[in-house]
Amino acid sequence: MNPTTPHLVKITLVLTLLFTAGNVFSQIIYVSTAGDDGNTGDSWAQAYRTLFHAIDQADPGDDIWVAAGTYYPTFNSSDRDASFFLLNGVAIYGGFAGTETELSQRNIELNETILSGDINQSGDHDGNSYSVVDGSGVDQTAVLDGFTITMGNADGSVGGDGAPSRAGAGIFIN
Repeated sequence: MNPTTPHLVKITLVLTLLFTAGNVFSQIIYVSTAGDDGNTGDSWAQAYRTLFHAIDQADPGDDIWVAAGTYYPTFNSSDRDASFFLLNGVAIYGGFAGTETELSQRNIELNETILSGDINQSGDHDGNSYSVVDGSGVDQTAVLDGFTITMGNADGSVGGDGAPSRAGAGIFIN
């Protein structure tokens, strides 16, 4: 055996661990309309209440599982710039009943999961978020799957300053 071989094996092992370490700490974050943002988000019993809080807690490699219900991008009923912001490396899945232990167990037809821009909950489009979901600057590692997106209201043109807040009522991608 070549005297440098043990060192190469050690270096290879260290590099392998470094490149795979991101997945070692990945987690599933749970969200349910019956949850509480003071919970840990690490199980259905400890689910967060709001998707925007779960997104804030997520790191690349994490999955967010969202139970059936309607979710809004803010508590502030007048913040029309509020959106659900997608993140690179984070997969957000809807369509859960809130008991599943495997992604394949969800049923998106039976457990409709709605992302709504109706932040003032008036039932009409006045005052709604300009864009319900914002995927600006993300790549193919950002996943949004199993949702109905509704009630965005991009009711103006892009301003002279180039602000994109009035385009892409459902999903804005720049």
